[in-house]
Amino acid sequence: MKKLLVTSAALLAIAGGSSAVMANTPNVSAGTAAWRPSLKIAGQASFSSHFHNSKEKHQNSGRGRGTHFALEDSTLIFDVGGKADSFSGLEYSWILSIDGDKSKAGESNIQNNYLKLKNDYGTFMAGNHNGVEDAKHGAHSIMGATGGFDGNYKNAINISTGVIATTDHAGRTKRATKVSYWTPRFWGFQAGVSYTPDTKHHGEGKLNSSVNSSTAKYAGEGRAFGQNTWAGIIDFSRALPYGFAVNLSLSGLIGKSKSGNPGANNIVNDAKSWAVGGDVSYTYGDHVFKVGAEYVDNLKTRQVKSLAVTGGNQYFTGNKAGKIWAVAASYKLGSHKVAYGYFNSTRDLGKVTNLVPANTVTNLGRAKADVHSVTYDKDMAPGWSLYGEFNRFRFRTSQDAVNAQNAIKARAGDALNSSQLDEGVKGQHGHSVIVGTKIKF
Repeated sequence: MKKLLVTSAALLAIAGGSSAVMANTPNVSAGTAAWRPSLKIAGQASFSSHFHNSKEKHQNSGRGRGTHFALEDSTLIFDVGGKADSFSGLEYSWILSIDGDKSKAGESNIQNNYLKLKNDYGTFMAGNHNGVEDAKHGAHSIMGATGGFDGNYKNAINISTGVIATTDHAGRTKRATKVSYWTPRFWGFQAGVSYTPDTKHHGEGKLNSSVNSSTAKYAGEGRAFGQNTWAGIIDFSRALPYGFAVNLSLSGLIGKSKSGNPGANNIVNDAKSWAVGGDVSYTYGDHVFKVGAEYVDNLKTRQVKSLAVTGGNQYFTGNKAGKIWAVAASYKLGSHKVAYGYFNSTRDLGKVTNLVPANTVTNLGRAKADVHSVTYDKDMAPGWSLYGEFNRFRFRTSQDAVNAQNAIKARAGDALNSSQLDEGVKGQHGHSVIVGTKIKF
């Protein structure tokens, strides 16, 4: 859910608007449209109480067991910007966002850290920021509370082995160091492109093109990272007559992949992923109705072609990155908003070939997810809201896939860093209830 906040702030900047608070009054030069750099601050924080019940609750440090309190999606965004009276009124700014997550160990709490230049010819960004692939429209952006099927309920339960539980592009570049460009909007259309040389590089880190720091939790992903990743999006957003409005997007990414264990027994597929989605809204007075849908095909993005399981006697091959589709609808009346969404994902898990004592092949089947979500939000005052969320989930996977995951995890000390993988989790079903409060400005 935090990704949506930071991406939304970036899109507001691209569109020329901001909900940020002025920390000091701009000093406007007499007789010009320019202003000296000034500081704007935006951010949010949420406190959530998770109550849940699921079948598989003992793996991965007891995830899924007990009441869970969490301060979630806490972000503070600083935007220092000015405007020149030349270069078509160029607006220039430095954006720095800080993550308030105290659970991070050995990681920086800096989220975004980039420079932005904007004028009539478009918007250019350089540094650590979300790629344009994260700006796609779809059902996920309609949900309220923590995000419903694409929200924070996953922080407190076990996801079954191999299951896809997000609408994100596989291989998304997140906040790796990159450059991005957005065109101006013409007749409702806008295009964006991002280039990321190395998806594991951040900040002032030295060039390191061979060692992986990926934190993949599923063995089939091979702890791969991306090099020379290109992402693109075509966006259409327009207000229509009689209170209607539409948002549509077509997005995708391509790029080379590299494994943290670059031997012949751990070869990974390159990144190729695409998505289409959108929403339509109707506003009548204080009533706002909205429906949306999206489809994502991750093909074989950064999945292993061949991975040795136990001493080279077993090989894990042929898995895919999954397909996702989701639908949602919401209704807002004044300070009240309610939304319903459904999420479905399917992923081929490949096969395991045993070389000893004889060649035998075990098909690992498919991992599937079905999630129904209902969210409710109540605005109590400007910038302060209460929310509630219910998620009913069903995950399916095979026992053979669980066994393969555990066998790979048991290989401690290898270049794949298998000990960091999640424990294998069988198929399960359950529900999650979240209530909380949010402050946003």
